[in-house]
Amino acid sequence: DGQEQERQNSDTILQTGETDQNEPSSQDPPATLFNGQYQVVDDFAARAPRLLAVAPFGGDPSDWSFVPEGLSPDALVRRSAYGQMAALPFQDLELHEVDARLAEGEVTSASQVEALLKKNPARLHDLLGADAVLTGTVTHFDRVYLVLGSQVAVGCELTLHALPSGEVLWRAVHV
Repeated sequence: DGQEQERQNSDTILQTGETDQNEPSSQDPPATLFNGQYQVVDDFAARAPRLLAVAPFGGDPSDWSFVPEGLSPDALVRRSAYGQMAALPFQDLELHEVDARLAEGEVTSASQVEALLKKNPARLHDLLGADAVLTGTVTHFDRVYLVLGSQVAVGCELTLHALPSGEVLWRAVHV
């Protein structure tokens, strides 16, 4: 049956667990460097973006058991994701430049970016001038107490969209 075949095809590109930590190349999708579940389009190497923007991240604060004073978990995770992407062999727009370009188009939140991706991704391309945009949702932000200290546990969902089409190039989930 067609739906079963589509599910099997989808399952073949959904990979879980540890990833190879070799030196990244411009042919590697960023999700393969991510420890979690990820899904990558088959022809990513042929469609890898040249210029990448990291949009504001969202999340439901009720899912966060820990919020550092004066800091926003979604902004912290966005900055961290940007740092990881900046180390890859793609050109990237600085976060302040992304924010300024979005503000010029009166797009100031993660939900507005997501809405624009659904309705008019070409407009997002015009605003950012990028080949792709990374969006994210912080699914949890918790402090875990250990015997000798504590650490912060973060969960997020990341999606890389091609621009101007809005097509998903890869998706990653880390919980």
